[in-house]
Amino acid sequence: MADITEPIQVITRELIAIAHEVNAREANITTLRSNAEDSASSAVLEAKLQGQALIKAKSLVPHGQFEDWLRAHCPNVHPRMARRYIVVAKKWALCQDSNSLRAALMICERSSASQHHSESTKPKTPDFLQSLYLFTRATKYVRTHPLDECPEATLAELRRELLPVVRKLFPGLFTA
Repeated sequence: MADITEPIQVITRELIAIAHEVNAREANITTLRSNAEDSASSAVLEAKLQGQALIKAKSLVPHGQFEDWLRAHCPNVHPRMARRYIVVAKKWALCQDSNSLRAALMICERSSASQHHSESTKPKTPDFLQSLYLFTRATKYVRTHPLDECPEATLAELRRELLPVVRKLFPGLFTA
């Protein structure tokens, strides 16, 4: 007669091996994550230093020639990225605790947007006009990019998003 505890022991050994593998991998992931966070924080500091150097260069280059100078002498730095580095340097007090360059840039952009918004004296466009404008743009886009080429999942999402709008616009079409 076969020993019924043998399969349990095999499964237990296999589960122990899997547990060791999972724990070792988790330790590796934790180390990698920590290194990535340290690296990301270093990138934010480097972006600030880069921005400070670019601010200095910009002050020395004749007006209107900074981007030409940048392209000629720093071909690895795109002008748009240079502008972002400059913003990080100028707004360092706001973003110095960011855990990534992306987060720092988002904080700086939000700060700029709120400053522009509060400084703006232009009256705000009413929400219903903004909605109409955006909906019209989307409609024109759909007309020039046929829906026949969309994957079914995209069409299903579009239907889900548009159904409440259609019900609001055409209440007579939908009866309970």
